[in-house]
Amino acid sequence: MKRTQALDAQTIGRVVVNPSDAMDALQDANRTIFSSIYPAARFAQKCGADALKRCVASGQVKVPQELLDALTELENGNLRRASDMIAEYEQMTVVRAAYERHADTFSDLMRAEALMPGDQTSIPIAKYCTRENLVPIDGLDIRDPADRVKYYNRLIERMLQQKAPNAGGGSFGGGGASGEW
Repeated sequence: MKRTQALDAQTIGRVVVNPSDAMDALQDANRTIFSSIYPAARFAQKCGADALKRCVASGQVKVPQELLDALTELENGNLRRASDMIAEYEQMTVVRAAYERHADTFSDLMRAEALMPGDQTSIPIAKYCTRENLVPIDGLDIRDPADRVKYYNRLIERMLQQKAPNAGGGSFGGGGASGEW
């Protein structure tokens, strides 16, 4: 059994981090991201980025310019640029309040990471639940939004190294983006 799945790794992490608190903090951050980005992204997917821009210009909806610009890049097929812009927007702007609400929990996660590097905060790149192929947080602080953006870049680079041939989708306006990463 892998060390990250062993009882000692799980026990040491739980001494520092309450698993329920960690799940609540991550749930709050993810819900905040989803509720702020998904509605605009779904509108742009169904109707196009230009239609979304017209609705914003008319005052019918409010969407930050950073997100509008990212959705335009997505529609234009610039997937990596759009993904980078969305990641920066979500980490630098959207989830700050969630990290502030759960400051103690995220501090605990960083302490646990110091005790058991790679076991507490690293994310695997996989299509199934695993603790293999972890992308380590090494030297970054998840409490710092700029470090979270750097970590996102590590995740994307690892994902692209493993990218399967023929991976892709349709056009952005019709059920999935395609373009260049």
